[in-house]
Amino acid sequence: MGYFVRKNDTVTVEVYVYEVENDQIDATHDKSDVPQDKDVDTLTFIFRKPSHADSREIIKSAQLGTNDNIQLNVTEFQDKVLTSLIKDWDLKDDNGIKVACNTRNLDALEPRIARAAVAGILTKVQV
Repeated sequence: MGYFVRKNDTVTVEVYVYEVENDQIDATHDKSDVPQDKDVDTLTFIFRKPSHADSREIIKSAQLGTNDNIQLNVTEFQDKVLTSLIKDWDLKDDNGIKVACNTRNLDALEPRIARAAVAGILTKVQV
């Protein structure tokens, strides 16, 4: 049992992506949410395990309001979790070449996949 988060501690999240109507996709971190009649692509996201300092910074960046009435901007919270904790992924382009895990590609990610990855990490760690 460790009391401190080490620099190289990671958490792996699998995201299940499947096609729905009109060539749209849906994604979830919970495999039981995938309809049984769907073909699934499994994507792996590797996150850095958050420390107390990470938690403090993520929450601070998503706060709305004053000291008497603090609320969280959920979209900003999710975005900060994703952008500050992601280390790598196994996403590949149409030619099977690994896509770099960087800000530009993260910004281009399908929102449903990004939100599923965030939901997955938040089931495994506390922020």
